[in-house]
Amino acid sequence: MFIIEQHYGNDGYAFWFKLLELLGKSEGHYINCNNIDEWEFLQATTRFLEVKCREILNKLALLGAIDKELWENRQIIWSDNFIKNIADAYKNRKRPVPTKPFQQVETPTDNNTDVVSTGKTLVSTESNPQKKREEKKINNNKPNACAREDGLDGQSVDNLYPSNGEGNAAEETAATLVDGGQSLELFAEFERFWQAYPRKNGKPRAVEAWKTALAEGYRAIDLALAAGKYSVKVRADGIAEQYIKMPHTFLAERLFVKYLPSCPKCGGSGFFGNKDGEVEPCECKKAGKTA
Repeated sequence: MFIIEQHYGNDGYAFWFKLLELLGKSEGHYINCNNIDEWEFLQATTRFLEVKCREILNKLALLGAIDKELWENRQIIWSDNFIKNIADAYKNRKRPVPTKPFQQVETPTDNNTDVVSTGKTLVSTESNPQKKREEKKINNNKPNACAREDGLDGQSVDNLYPSNGEGNAAEETAATLVDGGQSLELFAEFERFWQAYPRKNGKPRAVEAWKTALAEGYRAIDLALAAGKYSVKVRADGIAEQYIKMPHTFLAERLFVKYLPSCPKCGGSGFFGNKDGEVEPCECKKAGKTA
């Protein structure tokens, strides 16, 4: 995230989190940019023209944030880290975790059964007992050539996907969202905040505080952007992890409001009308100066 922020500023934040949002909503959790509708929808959602979209996607591929081979060779956006972060939600619902498109699988020879990787599910066939190698076929236009960028091959993707740290967030329960009957899409939205936040402790409490903030009218994308900005700030200031605010504190005490691009409650004016028609100072105006 820090590398993307350095190159593209707030626009880089917005692009990355909107891309994750689209991945969360897409069937199979990948985007086929050979499909003109999907490619134009990506541009419209991120509000970037084609050249800038490709530039940022090239950089994300070099960083390892998205699969480099799939993007450069097939113009498909796929993120292994994104799938890892939502895998628990699928497992809790006893649903197969989506698999990488065009992933070659050597099929077994026993029981006259072949397994073919489709990029979404595993499909059984009984037509041929011999070994096969199949790949998912997408009936769309031929991939466009993708200009490669140099200079970032040695960089790490750690800043885009911070380590889970103490407590291993990947092993913490995702049941707080999914077992309560809530959607995988909602879980994916919280994961965007969690990936961006610089401290990985107390995930269940953070989920509850995050849902409360949503109920009060804050948008998931804005909370994720605020988490990313806060992460950049604490790193730039050299703040040790033990002094970084806990994620549920950041949310529950509304510390995120001063990192919002524009307050969704007041539109940046600092005031809003309450349910009684009276004008009140907005939380973004009342927020303190300390992190």
